[in-house]
Amino acid sequence: MRFARILSIAATAAATTMAVVGSAGTASAGTNGQQVKVSTYYSDQISVCGTNHKGHFDCTPRFKVPGKEYRGVAGYWFKGVVDIHGYNSNTGKHRLAHCTVPERQASNWKYCDMRSNKKL
Repeated sequence: MRFARILSIAATAAATTMAVVGSAGTASAGTNGQQVKVSTYYSDQISVCGTNHKGHFDCTPRFKVPGKEYRGVAGYWFKGVVDIHGYNSNTGKHRLAHCTVPERQASNWKYCDMRSNKKL
């Protein structure tokens, strides 16, 4: 009887742990903001600023965006309109563009194309 009680307690503890651990990793993925990747034309470094998944203002650190590729910083979740601050290290010129990030979508990344319209 005592052994059965111990097994019952252990099973309950294991199920509770699995429920908590299983839901922690992807709580924001695709349902409460997105991570942002950007392609640029003029700027070779950018940072993204806006409202994060917790409703607070946040910015990524400045990062390099080489050529035609999309680049982003993992772990920064945004929703709504974000400001994309561009910088060209050769000319010293700063540019500003905007991108609308949906709160919900099927994937975890929003791709902001600032290259084809030459905004950034």
